[in-house]
Amino acid sequence: MTTRDKPAGSGGRSTRAGASGRSGAARTTGPLEVATAKHDRKKKAAAVAAGPKVAAGSQSATRKPAGKAGAGKSTAGPSAAHEASGANSAAVGKPAGSKAVAGPPVTGKPGGGKSTGSKSTSGRPNAGAPLPPAVVPNEVRLIGGQWKRSKLPVADRPGLRPTPDRVRETLFNWLGQDLAGWRVLDAFAGTGALGFEAASRGATQVVLLENDGALIKSLNASRLKLAATQLSIYRGEALVWMRTSPAQFDLLLLDPPFEANLFDQALTAARPRLAPGGMIYLESDREVSAEILTTLGLEVWRSGRAGRVFFHLLRAVELVAAKAVGAAPAPAAPEGATPAN
Repeated sequence: MTTRDKPAGSGGRSTRAGASGRSGAARTTGPLEVATAKHDRKKKAAAVAAGPKVAAGSQSATRKPAGKAGAGKSTAGPSAAHEASGANSAAVGKPAGSKAVAGPPVTGKPGGGKSTGSKSTSGRPNAGAPLPPAVVPNEVRLIGGQWKRSKLPVADRPGLRPTPDRVRETLFNWLGQDLAGWRVLDAFAGTGALGFEAASRGATQVVLLENDGALIKSLNASRLKLAATQLSIYRGEALVWMRTSPAQFDLLLLDPPFEANLFDQALTAARPRLAPGGMIYLESDREVSAEILTTLGLEVWRSGRAGRVFFHLLRAVELVAAKAVGAAPAPAAPEGATPAN
């Protein structure tokens, strides 16, 4: 029997042997199977052409081929559809010329994970801010003489600013440590630190002027505590007192409140009170004016600066070589001034 003549019972279906010489037992390929095979081959070819896929969660991102500009790092991020929805993505290793995905700017450092925000370009975080006010201590310590290390209280009063230790030390190094026989006026006494320093170094006569009642009380308490009998304390306006008093002094200490801007007025009022060979000490927030010095016939003998404080030691241009030494009678209080004893 040949394969062409199949016996009945085979279902009436004929089988043709293929060119490969397979037996009639091989399965017959119909039109449906052929079409399916062609579809599978096309699908496989398309998959090969598209390249391998990289899964990222439930969505996939195509791996960038090596060799292109900016390549070398693979990015596994959200899909293009997720980027279009407004989610933020980090662009790592983008080739030159690529467009950035629209979204809010990234302020953090690359790889740091922390956002730094904007930085000031001035280099100073508080550029233009006013300087803080000077810190006022609640007491000052005398730095020389018989009352060295004794403390003077500093009341909490507006504008009160004790002369710093460094400035007082410099001043009395200029003047010398022995002021025996000197007559001294501390015109804007405040805490009395300058006047007490002079008395501690042997000054024969020290007058303190102050207009604040609370400070007058504190000055009297310090005088009693130290038994400073050579000190006299007057309550009144310093400018008025110097303009009307006939007394003269070997050393006038002027430390007016900075905010009152009384420097020129204080020098003008103090000039007639300056004894021959005497000196005027001025403490201010600026250099002394050359114009006022010329007008009053004064010159700067020593000067310095400590932070915000400018300090000057002035003398008369016609300074005599010898200075009178010895105790002088107590200066009479002018009209309108009352002793604060």
